[in-house]
Amino acid sequence: MLKSPDALNALLRVIEDLSRRLLMAKVMLTTSVAYGQFSYRQRLEFPGIEKNPVYGYAYLDAYLDNSIGPQKFRPGQCRVVCRGLPGRLAAMGGDGRLARKRGDHRYFYWIVSEPSENFRI
Repeated sequence: MLKSPDALNALLRVIEDLSRRLLMAKVMLTTSVAYGQFSYRQRLEFPGIEKNPVYGYAYLDAYLDNSIGPQKFRPGQCRVVCRGLPGRLAAMGGDGRLARKRGDHRYFYWIVSEPSENFRI
């Protein structure tokens, strides 16, 4: 669980790295990040059948935000759900590329190199 700004920044760096690698393969993601407890349980698998059960409100919040969220995603966007996010994490800057809160979200602009570059939602 993210308990510090450093942990959130580390997670955002992983999202940036993964997004950049997939972009080179001509794949763009939409990403939702939510805060809260969750659990992952490994299940017995068979050839052709993969099971990855994840339980908890954080997973559900991220899934619902990405699939039926209040605002349509654009390819390449990364949204941080602020609902339930501790105050110090909700207020942090994400190395300057985590935009101010808009509604229940903050947007992480992984595609820009410098915080001073112009970007829009």
